[in-house]
Amino acid sequence: MLVGTAQISSAAAQDDDLEKCILDAASLFDTYKECVSQVISYHAAKVTKPAVIISFAKRQCGVERQNYLKRLTGCMGRDVAQAMFEAEEEGSLEPHLLRLIENAGRQKIHGDKSAPDASDPFQAPMSFQLKDAGRVIEATGVVSEETPEAFEKLIEKAGLRAAQATVRLNSPGGYIAPALKLGRMIRKLGFSTEVGKSADSRPECMSACVFVFLGGVRRAAEVGHLGVHRFYEQLAIDDPDRKAYDSGDLAEVQRLTGELVAYVSEMGADARLVARAANVAADEISHLTGEELRDWRIVLVTLVLTWPNVVPTSFG
Repeated sequence: MLVGTAQISSAAAQDDDLEKCILDAASLFDTYKECVSQVISYHAAKVTKPAVIISFAKRQCGVERQNYLKRLTGCMGRDVAQAMFEAEEEGSLEPHLLRLIENAGRQKIHGDKSAPDASDPFQAPMSFQLKDAGRVIEATGVVSEETPEAFEKLIEKAGLRAAQATVRLNSPGGYIAPALKLGRMIRKLGFSTEVGKSADSRPECMSACVFVFLGGVRRAAEVGHLGVHRFYEQLAIDDPDRKAYDSGDLAEVQRLTGELVAYVSEMGADARLVARAANVAADEISHLTGEELRDWRIVLVTLVLTWPNVVPTSFG
């Protein structure tokens, strides 16, 4: 059977139209996926039930969803379009959204990029030990999400009273939010803070630890023992090329910066400390000078410095 030239041209045109329709529909699905992803990204760090937030995100992007279905229906009919849409949601979209939520759970705001190392107390999650008949609480290690609760349990178990103890800090930093919480707990108890430890090596209080230090009613530290840098998200270190920043992230950065400024002021120190930290790269540490410690009311007692190669400075 011979097929005429007109019939061939007509069939080719139909194939071209179908291909264009499917490509247009795929582009609309990408728009829908991007919309849902942005909603998820904004809320993901606070998600406890992924199915609930995914359902909410889909409803928020209802217009994009309908545009895609309408175009796909024009290509191949309502029933086939609906079946394809459900298959794409289940096969590609939902796994993608679950990965976003999983990644967000790891996006904790850090002060130190080193992963906790249980074999090194300084790099392990922060632990507490009572010294000098309960007059000193040695706090060593990285500030983690569990640190404030561990501190609270120690206080309750030891039966410590207000203004009874000094918290001796030795920490590379950690997560910002629990650091602020721990600092407020120390202030509420009326405890003092200092930087130091019983071993011979030089003690440190870096990054997020500095905010814990500010919780002390009386604060003692030597020049060179307090260091700062800007806060960051761990994923920015692990995968710097990953596209993970949107308007929701910008809002969160502004909120956190405002919270840090308010916290520093609440603790009686100068908010210039926040700007100072923001100007230091995340993978570097800049030690606060004697003038900064004094003028910004970070250290509040007179100290006699004992570490070698450190210029003695008094703080009134």
